[in-house]
Amino acid sequence: MREILPSALGRGTAEGGGGESLPPLLTPTQIHSISVFLEATLRSVTVARRLRKSMTRSEVALWAVLRRKQLANLRFRRQHPLGPYIVDFYCAARRLAVEVDGAVHTGQRAGDRDAERDLWIKAQGVRVIRVPESMVIGDIDEALRLISEAAAHNRGCSPLVGSCQAVPD
Repeated sequence: MREILPSALGRGTAEGGGGESLPPLLTPTQIHSISVFLEATLRSVTVARRLRKSMTRSEVALWAVLRRKQLANLRFRRQHPLGPYIVDFYCAARRLAVEVDGAVHTGQRAGDRDAERDLWIKAQGVRVIRVPESMVIGDIDEALRLISEAAAHNRGCSPLVGSCQAVPD
């Protein structure tokens, strides 16, 4: 019985002893796409760590209430990387991303960037809600109500399956 050995980087396999070549496991284009994604993800993790140290006043105020399962016993992460992007807060159990929209999110260019980002995140099965910074500072209870409602609608989410169906109340 001959042993099948994978070659380096998945660029094909060779059967031991026979010298015959099997089709590649991954094409060079697929390998490149994976490496670009992993590089972006590693870069996101590094940036997220830096952002956790320089949160805005509104993010700090919201984090004080979201941390340690204080909202509906849900665990939120702050400045959490999702692929090449970083969301302000993320609840994996409900596949919910919460963005605090402040001065950085104003203007046409920022709006286009946010829309592109939201599309990518939604394609991963994650719901994105945006809470205005002024609401977090002026009426944090209303901001928490919005987040709580969004989390309640995502009760049917499965982080393992990667799908999300809104569950009616």
